[in-house]
Amino acid sequence: MQINSFSVHACGNGKVLTYHHNADVFQFFGPFYSLPSFGEIRVTDKYKKTFNDMAVEKEPNTNFYTYNVKGAVIKDFCFSEAPVFVRDIEGDDIVHTISVHDYVMVKDVSFRYGKSDVKVFELKIISGTYIYFSYPLVGHMYASIVISNANGENITFDGRNIYLEGGGRIAFVAGGHYPDTVEETKKYFELNVEDEKKKARDRYAEYFNNLPDFESMIPLDMPMRDTLLKAIESNVINIKTQQHEEGGVIAGYPYHLGYVRDQYGVVRGMLKLGMKEEALGVLYFFLNEFKREGRINNAHGMGLRGVMHIHENDDVEITGYIVLMFFDYLGFVEDEGERRRLFDEFLPLLKWALEAQISQVVNGMLPFNGDETYIAGGILPRNAIFDGSSEATLMFIDSALKFMNEVKRLGIDFDVSHIKEKVDECRKLYARNFFVDGKLITNNPDRITDDEKPMYRHGVCEGYCGYFGWIEKSKEALYLCVDCLEKEVLGEREFRNHKKVHKLKSVLLLPIFINSTVITINDIMNEIYEISLKYLETGRIPSASGMDRNLGYDFGFLLGSLNEVMKVIDKEDERFDVFLRAIMRIYEDTLNLVDRTYTWCEYYNDLKSSGTQYRPWESAINIKALIEFAENFNIIKEYIEK
Repeated sequence: MQINSFSVHACGNGKVLTYHHNADVFQFFGPFYSLPSFGEIRVTDKYKKTFNDMAVEKEPNTNFYTYNVKGAVIKDFCFSEAPVFVRDIEGDDIVHTISVHDYVMVKDVSFRYGKSDVKVFELKIISGTYIYFSYPLVGHMYASIVISNANGENITFDGRNIYLEGGGRIAFVAGGHYPDTVEETKKYFELNVEDEKKKARDRYAEYFNNLPDFESMIPLDMPMRDTLLKAIESNVINIKTQQHEEGGVIAGYPYHLGYVRDQYGVVRGMLKLGMKEEALGVLYFFLNEFKREGRINNAHGMGLRGVMHIHENDDVEITGYIVLMFFDYLGFVEDEGERRRLFDEFLPLLKWALEAQISQVVNGMLPFNGDETYIAGGILPRNAIFDGSSEATLMFIDSALKFMNEVKRLGIDFDVSHIKEKVDECRKLYARNFFVDGKLITNNPDRITDDEKPMYRHGVCEGYCGYFGWIEKSKEALYLCVDCLEKEVLGEREFRNHKKVHKLKSVLLLPIFINSTVITINDIMNEIYEISLKYLETGRIPSASGMDRNLGYDFGFLLGSLNEVMKVIDKEDERFDVFLRAIMRIYEDTLNLVDRTYTWCEYYNDLKSSGTQYRPWESAINIKALIEFAENFNIIKEYIEK
């Protein structure tokens, strides 16, 4: 287990969400998961010193947390239905400071509720506040902070900060619009918090009883069995907590949006965890967004209309994920009538997603989406975005094949000839475009020439200045913001477009993860063997040569690929011993990467946690691979014993 100095967990119920580092709440928002955070709740002693030593305990199979510090006990939970987060505090030498961000106004509105022993504060996020990058909030958004069970003299308010000294109860009531906030706050006073605790526990107990019995499924002699079981339970909570009631799953505390790419990995994890209803909820989230907006972009707002995060080339990759996601779910639907009903309902979205990909096919290749993880993470440079993408092209082929096969299987009168034409073109040219010396490459710079690239695109400036928005093609065919473009024209900065063919390991392992029928396990077994050899030597899977950065899901990708290798390889194969040793090591190493929350994060630099913690996407991919390893362990064990 990692000793992570900034381990994070969340409390949420689909209507309210809080992010915590130990007992400090560094974000709280709702009822829409795409709202900015209202502020922070910090815990100190009476001298305003932070606590360095704090015990954090999560109640099993719930989203209940207890913190013990200096004789004080703090307990957190969320109501099961209402948009309410509650913290109970017992102890004297402790201070809670509730501070709001600059874009939030605070007002004491205790008079409204007529309770002399309760303080109520109205929080208002000002209209125009940016949700993320340049996407403004249209209209004010409201919430309430309610402090009760406390000595009134211990509650102070300086116009911006609220202080609670000693024990008491803090409730965050997320209403959103003004009337809803007032009414939800009134309802809170009508509810009994202890009854709500029991209701929430009962709901969780019922929920976990309906999930697969992993305790019985996982062999008793499984290495690190207890850690795996804790990781399974913790990641059910991780994912469920961060799923909004509309179905979208937030990508973590820096990214208050529902990203297509993240949802694909999450859905795969959901289905392996038995969270079938939640997986369908993700699909409906995107279907409903498609009905409203007429398309799907890189990410969409949850609970707020018209919020779309537009990146470079949103017609590719994410569109493939949408189609694959649908058919992954459909594979768990046994009733033929239900399969047909779902196919008919989702047909407009599926058709659009395929047509969007077809529009980008040039020379049998599709380009990259600009927010692909290894591009966003700086592993693949942005000047490759218009190159041919082996990953996006593969996803188009596989998603289109699944679609055409289902049309044929159901006997639907739907003309797929134009889809088939493009699929055939991409399949015919795939090896020529993306295999060099028998090995899969990530990008092919020959998809289009610099002159053929559009003059403008919406995304990230390639001058590394941090700008996001409309950018313009420079003389070097790099896309720059107006400030960087000016520096280039005036000779103040020189920008060079260094084109290169890349071979990223994450891309190599993707075909197995998406169950590709185009590139099978046998096609890339030699590459997996080479990765396994290197992994046994170094204990690392660098996503790109010369870097010591791993994507958080690289471990799940390799473990998942090795799971498939072990199903088909002959034990007499000279590579067998390497694969066997590699799968045992990557299994244990993946589990050892978790922190105290038993979840995974966005990146690992030198095998240390980096980027966003408590991530649904990486955690879902890794836990899926770990469960699949457990399912095959009895077979693998026989080889170990021999």
